Amino acid sequence: MQTISKKGIVVENLNGNVKVMIQKESGCGSCSSCGGCEIKPSYYTAFTNENLNPGDFVYLDSDIKTVNRLSYFTYLFPVFMMITGAVLANTIFKNTIQDNNLLTVLFIFIFLALSILVLRFMDKGYENKEIITLRKA
Repeated sequence: MQTISKKGIVVENLNGNVKVMIQKESGCGSCSSCGGCEIKPSYYTAFTNENLNPGDFVYLDSDIKTVNRLSYFTYLFPVFMMITGAVLANTIFKNTIQDNNLLTVLFIFIFLALSILVLRFMDKGYENKEIITLRKA
């Protein structure tokens, strides 16, 4: 199993729910040349049984296949749903008197909203699963 690891600093530990701050490497690909980008830290909360204190360095590990699968689904599913809505609207209302363009846009927004609802439902399903594991550095 291949894993992705990021090093972070424990900010707080509330009965095993550990809040970790991760400083991103860079904001864009050309920061080394201009240095003008402000790089904001990211915060993640994960549960662990380890005794971690604020200031401890930890590694956040995730399975690369799970991260890739969730990333692809999160970014590509709404696009697929919008294309499906457009094709469906053009197929259903092909030979009607209604304004085909307006109905296509309406269907695109409806299918985008449906995809967001599906993603929210999936997000709630992953709420209690351990996608990210913590280990002391």
